[in-house]
Order: sequence, then C-alpha cells, then structure tokens
Amino acid sequence: MIGMTIERMLQSPHQAARKVHDLFIHGPRPAPVVDGLVEEARQTASPATTWGPAMRLDQVRNAHNTNRASEMKGALEGNYNCLEGDVRLAGSIRPFPGYHDRPVITAHDVTATDGFTLQEWLRIGLASGRGLKLDIKEGSAVPEIIRQLRHSRVPAQRLILNGGVDVGGDNPLLRVAKDAVNVVLHDRTTLQDFTAMRAAFPQALIALSPSTSKLDTAQCDKLARWAKAIGGPVMFVLDAQYTTPETVQHLKAHGHIALWNDPKRWKPGDVEATTQRFRDLGVDGVIDLRNEVELK
Repeated sequence: MIGMTIERMLQSPHQAARKVHDLFIHGPRPAPVVDGLVEEARQTASPATTWGPAMRLDQVRNAHNTNRASEMKGALEGNYNCLEGDVRLAGSIRPFPGYHDRPVITAHDVTATDGFTLQEWLRIGLASGRGLKLDIKEGSAVPEIIRQLRHSRVPAQRLILNGGVDVGGDNPLLRVAKDAVNVVLHDRTTLQDFTAMRAAFPQALIALSPSTSKLDTAQCDKLARWAKAIGGPVMFVLDAQYTTPETVQHLKAHGHIALWNDPKRWKPGDVEATTQRFRDLGVDGVIDLRNEVELK
C-alpha cells in the first residue's frame, strides 16, 4: 500500500505537467490505446453497424460522444452506426492572435486534454465501417479538417460535417463582443467555411446548427439562405425541446431536419414515443434523443 501511495505521488506531478502541456500542445494518445481501438473497431463491425451506400437518415443511431478513449470504446461495443466527435484546434490558450500550426483534436470543451487527435479518431472510425460525424467547434479548424479528411480518404457518403450558424438574436453589446472575438480567433463557422467543405466533399452531408434554440421566422430564413448557398445535401440540426411544427415546415423545404436534446435541460422520457411524434411532424433526419449523457 505504501509503495502504491508513493507511486501515485510520483505520478501526480507528471500527470499535472501533462495536462498543462496538453492545454497548449495536445499530443497523441498512447499508441497501444489507439491501436487497440482500431482492432476493436474492426472486430465489432457488423452489417447492423455498417454505414451502407443506401443509408437513410432516419436509420442513423448516433454515438453522441466519442472524444475520449473510454467513450469510443463504449460506442464500438454499442449498437451504433454513426460516431460523433467534437473537433477544434488544440491549444485552449492561444499565445497570440492568428496562432496556427496546431493539430485538430476531439474535445467538446476548450480545456479538455484527454481526447484524440483527428488522425487517431479517423483511423478508428474508418476501421469501424460506421458513419463519421464531425461537430466543428471552431471555424479556424476547417482548413486542417478538410486536409486531413482528404489525406485519410474518408468516403464522403459516410461523412456528416456539422457546424454552428450564427443566426443573431443577441443583445447589441453581446453582439459587439462576439464579433470582436471572432475577428481574432475565428471561432464561428462562416458561410465561407461551409462552402469550402462543400467544394471539397460534394457528396457529404452538411449539417447546420443554429446558435440559438428558439428560432423565429427571420432566423429560419437565414438558415434557408445558407443552405441554398452551400448546395448539395443539407440537414438542419435543431434542439428538440423548442422544435415546433411551424419550424419543421419552414425549413423542410430547404433540407433534412435533425433533432437533438441536452438531457441536462430536457429529457424526452419515452424516447421511442417522442421520436415517433417528431416523425409524424415531418422530421426526416437524424433524431438523437437521450435521457442521460451517454458514453461518459
């Protein structure tokens, strides 16, 4: 016991130093961990989890969290046919504006230090045969995301590229602050980012996530204009808690409708019945409803 305690004490400074290091420069995960997950992805692949060429969006079973090794392992062992990773540039604290040459990593929050690099995540995802959804948290990461997807030869038919759309609605002071931050960090996904992704992957599904949950007519109109400008298959990703029949009908003429929920704010209870209710409203895209935060 004493030996184990001393070992933990010796490891703690190393672990703390690693977290500080990764906050600036996020390194790769240990090779045995990644190699083991690649092998597990191959072994768990099956007809039930494979993303085929005729995959319908209403058949998608999305593993919402696969940023960490434990989450990815849970997804590979589950009955999912799509893996979702949050992607951003490494280095939560940027030494100066315009700082580049940072790897793309899987991390929902800016302070996370235990995710994959995008190369590692793509290795595992490609071996799994599942669909691959990238939730882009920073527009500044888009050029490198495109480069790595091309380098990895990801089949565009298996690819969903999701980014946030700033639909406005903020108070004037907050709007000025957000605009100033975006000029420096390019944290928003711009229309130019989306059109660059479409040019690189004509067959990929581009998913637009509005920056607010409650959408008015003007905000729906902006989403529709962006969808038209992007072209190709487009999906609108809406917060189920605030999705109305009017919103579905407004946007459905311009793309597929997908739904998600944050179980910390709203739980559907009976997921199957709630899903069917939204299907009856005309929701034809991915419905990703959860009563608990999965794969943590």
